[in-house]
Amino acid sequence: MSRRLMVLKLYVAVALGGMLGAIGRYSISIIMESDSVFPIATLLVNLLGCFLLAYLMSASAIKNRISTEVFTGLTTGLLGAFTTFSTFASETVVLWNYNPSMAVVYVLLSLLLGLLLAYGGFLLAKKGRRST
Repeated sequence: MSRRLMVLKLYVAVALGGMLGAIGRYSISIIMESDSVFPIATLLVNLLGCFLLAYLMSASAIKNRISTEVFTGLTTGLLGAFTTFSTFASETVVLWNYNPSMAVVYVLLSLLLGLLLAYGGFLLAKKGRRST
């Protein structure tokens, strides 16, 4: 397979994954729409993304069974578009203007729980490697 075709397949995989991730993220924000100023949908999406990306990046059983294009489409495309740092940042600024202490809680929850869930995804993938 030529290098150009391989690169093209990766771009298509990222584009398709990105489209699905963006639709998924938008759908969750619509489903979880509330009158609250606290951005719970973004928090949940980003936390889920932390767990899933760490799991996929660490799960050699998955990485070895799927093509590079599918793996890149899932990680860079789908999860890259599903999670969102720019929304997190802008919602934090809006929240800060409304209630600074709530903004601090949001940032701490995002950071601490995100790291904890990423570590959980890594541990789950590591456990899966031992059982296979």
